[in-house]
Amino acid sequence: MENHTLKNHGFHIHQVHFLVESQNNFEINGQTQAPAVTGQYLDTVEVSGWDGNPNHPYPNVMLRIDFRGPDVGAFVFHCHISNHEDKGMMNIIEVVPAQGKPEVTKKNRAMVAAKSPRTDIGPAAVVSKQGASTAE
Repeated sequence: MENHTLKNHGFHIHQVHFLVESQNNFEINGQTQAPAVTGQYLDTVEVSGWDGNPNHPYPNVMLRIDFRGPDVGAFVFHCHISNHEDKGMMNIIEVVPAQGKPEVTKKNRAMVAAKSPRTDIGPAAVVSKQGASTAE
């Protein structure tokens, strides 16, 4: 998760936890890393704000999210600052079965039809509103 704005953002995902692998470029942007966060499993992490200096890299956190479990469907992620979320900092990751054919249930029938038109995605596929990628 990379922050291109001047404000801090609390990244949060529903239904799963992620492993925080690293917090990067915080200090060069005048921020400090959260102590004892790297190496932890969390569902929310703060991504420090950029200082606006075009010579400085954007602050980011490297996260590992494992979607290989049995749960398929919509996983909501958003900024944990309500005002930011209300202004659009929210999206959905659509997880489909490894075979690439969505498991159609009463609960996810409309959602799968609307958001998962692809059937050729390989193992542990993740489809978001903005495209598709394969998780490892």
